[in-house]
Amino acid sequence: MFKALVILSFWGFAVGKSAPREGNQKAGCPPFFEDILGKCFFFSTTMGNDERTWHSSRDYCHSLSTEYNTELAVMGYACNEDEALLQAIADKGITKAWIGASDINVEGEWEWVDGRIVDLKSHSWSPTMPTDSTLSNCGVIEHYPDHNKMYLGDDSCLVEHLYICETNITASAKATLY
Repeated sequence: MFKALVILSFWGFAVGKSAPREGNQKAGCPPFFEDILGKCFFFSTTMGNDERTWHSSRDYCHSLSTEYNTELAVMGYACNEDEALLQAIADKGITKAWIGASDINVEGEWEWVDGRIVDLKSHSWSPTMPTDSTLSNCGVIEHYPDHNKMYLGDDSCLVEHLYICETNITASAKATLY
C-alpha cells in the first residue's frame, strides 16, 4: 500500500508522515501515556479534546502521576525525539497545544519548565514570535497543516488550549509499573 509523504518543517528538520502506529502505549508508560522513542507523552486529545489554561494544564500534568515527575512537554534534547513528537502532534491533528516553555519569571527570558533556556534566535519560533507582550508569556506548539510547518509560539497563559504532558520514567521504574 502506497502512502503519500507529507513533509513537516520544524527547526529545519523534515518529518515524514508515517503509517499509523499500533499500540503506542507500551508497558513502560503509565496508562493513557504514549511511548514515543522511549519517552512517555500524554495528549489532552485522549480526554476528548480537553482544553485548559497553561497553569491548569501544568497542574493537570502534575496530577497525572504521584510516583513520577510529570510536566508539560519540553523539546530540544535530541532532534529525533523532537521529530517523533512533532509527527505525533501532526498525526493527531493538533493545531495548537501548550508545552512547557514560558517567560513568566522574567519577561523576554524564555525557559523550559526543566530550567533550560529556550533559544530565542532559533528558527523554531514562528516568524512573528515570541511577541514582546507582557500578556503572552506561555509557550505553544503551533501546527499549520496547510503549509506543513510547525512553530513555537507564545500566547496568553489564560487562553485555553490542548496540552501535552511528558513523564520521564527510568528503566528501573518502568519494571515496577506492571
